[in-house]
Amino acid sequence: MPYDETNLEDSDVKYLINSLKNPSNNFDIHEVQKKLAILSEEIDSTGVVLGLVDGIEYKLHFFCGNPQSPKKRFSIHLRFAQSNHHLARVDVGSYHTNPEGISPHRISGPHIHIYNNRYKKKDRVAMPIDGNNFPNITTIIKAYQDFLDLTSIN
Repeated sequence: MPYDETNLEDSDVKYLINSLKNPSNNFDIHEVQKKLAILSEEIDSTGVVLGLVDGIEYKLHFFCGNPQSPKKRFSIHLRFAQSNHHLARVDVGSYHTNPEGISPHRISGPHIHIYNNRYKKKDRVAMPIDGNNFPNITTIIKAYQDFLDLTSIN
């Protein structure tokens, strides 16, 4: 079923995340982990891994802030390759301000964005990360594994 990546309904987002749990073609997670290990040692680096799952091309993108900084900062993004919209994104070491009327309005700790069609910027809304889903949020490699567990990408 073709999807308009710029206009997904909540049920579409849920379906697409579920389709990544049982894809017809798996991402090579070991290759991603090798690239991530190299990436995490670099300063202000990004890494992109492309994969095609059930006819939709995805980008798995990582951003690592300065590892020498006392405040660790990184993010993990799962994006649509065609539109570059985020399906899901985890941010650590930064804050987020949600639109008026969305609670919590300001998040000062780790948070997760899930595609939201109610705004032009699809990752506009975030929710604090549940420590049960991300118990190892201190490093990007541990957070990456928790991200895989949460989305069940394997």
